[in-house]
This record gives sequence, structure tokens and C-alpha cells, in this order.
Amino acid sequence: MINTDKIQLNWPLTNVQIKGILQKKGERVVYDIASDNGSFIMKVADESKTKNELAKELEIFDFLNANNFSNIPKLLKTITGKNFIEDEGKFLIMMEKVEGIHPEPNPKTYAKLGKLVARLHSVKLYPHKTSFTFASELPKLKENIKKFPFGQEYKKLVDSVPNFDLFSHSLIHTDIAPLNVIEKKNSDIIILDWDDAGIGVSLFDLGFSLIQQFVWEDKEFFDEDSAKSFYSSYFSLRSLPEGEKEQIFQAGLFYALMYLPYENYDKAWKRIKFALDNREKIVSSIY
Repeated sequence: MINTDKIQLNWPLTNVQIKGILQKKGERVVYDIASDNGSFIMKVADESKTKNELAKELEIFDFLNANNFSNIPKLLKTITGKNFIEDEGKFLIMMEKVEGIHPEPNPKTYAKLGKLVARLHSVKLYPHKTSFTFASELPKLKENIKKFPFGQEYKKLVDSVPNFDLFSHSLIHTDIAPLNVIEKKNSDIIILDWDDAGIGVSLFDLGFSLIQQFVWEDKEFFDEDSAKSFYSSYFSLRSLPEGEKEQIFQAGLFYALMYLPYENYDKAWKRIKFALDNREKIVSSIY
């Protein structure tokens, strides 16, 4: 059982208070922690994670801070210098509580995110690959075909996307968007949810927002200004190998197809159809 004594026994904190639960999904819980040393969050790790998997996953925090990428929360080490503890079969992680807001999804925000993604992709020598690959996700997409009344159309789109694992790789996050970042009072952006980060397909970070964030199916609207801000900011700092820029739309389609089962699928399918019908305009925002 998690209590203040256990926290103070394992982390360098005094006068600890457990203020409440910020998030709960199955066994995965996030606690709001106050102390004389500041505000923190304590996470109970996903029960599917092994000890070795979690240790490897958490290396990203120290690695990025050591490489001058400060747009990531700071882990609080235990009294013995560890990144987490094991308690009653669960893994507990403590990190700083980032105070701020999710920024508005507008061109100003996406200009910041574009530069952050480019900077992340430019970080070298991270030792671990992401588990999120084209090969890992393709069987799930093929399984989805049976779930939808538009299954055959869905299949054609799945069959149309290239094998992204053959394209260039870098250190990726996999889903940087306004809801996955916090903007602090000083306007700095802190990126959250690094569970899937690792060396992977650069196009995934560039494709994630194209349809999922910039297309509004309810308004039948493409946020061209935000898209242009994101991509122009990214490409002001970093380029892609020849021929890869042309694949960003397909990467966006891959993400939209992948997320479809987790949404209202009629609305998500409408978003995909709108993107396909307006492909030329959407692609032009990348250049």
C-alpha cells in the first residue's frame, strides 16, 4: 500500500502529502504528491512492463537532460540513486510535477512543436530502439479490417502505405501534440508521455499530426496555418533524406488508420476520407 512513510523512506522528500489521484487506468495510477521539497507526481507503472523494460524506458530522462534537451520532466532519484522502486510487485516512479497548461492547438504552438521535434530527431547516440515500428503495427491494422463496415476500403488504404521501417531513423517520441505537452508560465514546453520513445522512423513523428491533429472532420476543415507552422519550423532546423518528405502524408494516413479503432470510427473514417479528398492541399502545407 502506498503511503507517506513509504515515500519518505525511498525518496529524499520531507513532510509528504498524497493530495489525490490524477489519473487511473487499470493498475496504472498517477498520484499528486506535495512535499517541503516541491510538487511531484508518482506513477505506478503499467503492469505489463518488466523490470528490465522499465529500466530501459526510463533511461530517456537522464539521457536527454545530459544532452541539453531540457523539454522533458525530471525524474527524482531514490535515496539510493535509482530511477524507480519495486513495491509489492509494482514499480513506482517519482518525477517533477510540471505546472502549466496544455497549449492551444494553433500556429504559434505548432511552430514550437516543430522545432522541438527537429531538435529531438537531431539527438545522437541514444542506445535503445522504440518498440513502435511498422512491423509491430501492421498485423493490428490487418486485424482491424474485420471490425468495420468499410473494411474493404480500409484494407486498400492499409495496403497502400509503404514499409516505413525502410526509411531513415532517429530518436522519436511517437505522438507529440498539444495534449501531450505542458506549456509553463515562462512559455517553455515540456513534452510528456515518453513510454514509446526510442530510435525509430522519423516520419512517424512528422506524420502523427497531419491528419489526426490538423484535420477537423466535424467542420470539414484543414488547419493549414498550423500545419505550415509545424513543418516549416521543423525543416528550418532539419532535413530528411531525398524522397522521404513525399511520404509524410502516407505516414499521417498510417497513424489515422491505426487510431481508428480507439475513436468513434464513423467520425474517424470521415476524417480520413476528408484528408484523402483534400490530399493535394494537405500535402502542399508540408512544403
